[in-house]
Amino acid sequence: MYSGMLLNDPAISTRLEALLRVSSYVIPGRFVASKELGELFYGLSNLLALLHDYIFRSNLTLPSYPGTEDEKRLLLYLSVIESVEVFLEMAAQRLWGEMGKWLMVVVIQFSKVATRLLLLFKNRPKLQKYPLIPLLNRQLVFQATRSKGMQEEREEKNSAEDEEYMNDTNTTSEEQHVWRGKRSGRFVRSLSSTPPNGFRSWKLPESPTSENPTILSQKQFYAELLYVIRPILHLPSMFVFGEQSWKPWLLSCFADVASLSIHTQCNPRLTALEKSEISRRFVLMLFYLLRSPFYDRHTKEKILIVLNGLCNVPILSIVIRPLLEYLPSWQRTYFYNWCT
Repeated sequence: MYSGMLLNDPAISTRLEALLRVSSYVIPGRFVASKELGELFYGLSNLLALLHDYIFRSNLTLPSYPGTEDEKRLLLYLSVIESVEVFLEMAAQRLWGEMGKWLMVVVIQFSKVATRLLLLFKNRPKLQKYPLIPLLNRQLVFQATRSKGMQEEREEKNSAEDEEYMNDTNTTSEEQHVWRGKRSGRFVRSLSSTPPNGFRSWKLPESPTSENPTILSQKQFYAELLYVIRPILHLPSMFVFGEQSWKPWLLSCFADVASLSIHTQCNPRLTALEKSEISRRFVLMLFYLLRSPFYDRHTKEKILIVLNGLCNVPILSIVIRPLLEYLPSWQRTYFYNWCT
């Protein structure tokens, strides 16, 4: 019944996902355990998006992401874990304290590393991109449901009225999705291909293009291996030397820098999506400024001075004050700070 409702009106999927996501931002700070509940709603919105994509891919003719069935199962398993890992950490800390929190972090991190290693060693090694499972373009979903509806309508010819209606539908379906002006040469979306409000954009309809993922060379394989095993280098060293020791921070930073430097040398071999993933990892190196002990000894004081200064600006204060209140909690949450 739920699948049928989504296939009749795909816009419902975006409304439900947006409702959960907005709720996750509104709930924190309202009552006890509101942060955990807000994080649960955020994780559920991601899980709901995965469920909706599965329903659409199962019932409509849509492009599938590359990979074998085993790889897709592992990617789905990883995506589910990453959707709820922050909530599980917060819930474990509230229920069992610091010991429960770190036990949950270790279990999740080691299971993620084991799954990523399986993906890396299975068949031919590939760069692991974010997001692991790309979400469907909902405009493509709308077009697929529309073409499916037209196809079903063509099969119904039981009366003269139905035949007349189908003739009109066939005429509409034969219209081009994009109209080109004779004198100006400009392309304009035709009325027949206009999606509902939830799916509209200023972009012209495009045919989906997919690039085959690059098979990693030996050097790139070792670079990706360093990136994958970084959590099991950081966590044990943190338990041995302590959270305020520089050794876990430096060990993790060295793994990231070495991985990125090797990938950069082989950058011309990568596809556009893989290059954007490397660029994303470069940007995320800024998180080391917010990780202990660097944050506690160098960055914290400067960030607080800047944010407190911005609080005096009337409009910005609406955003900055909640950020100041949430910053300590964000910095102490492992999966916010160390999982990028």
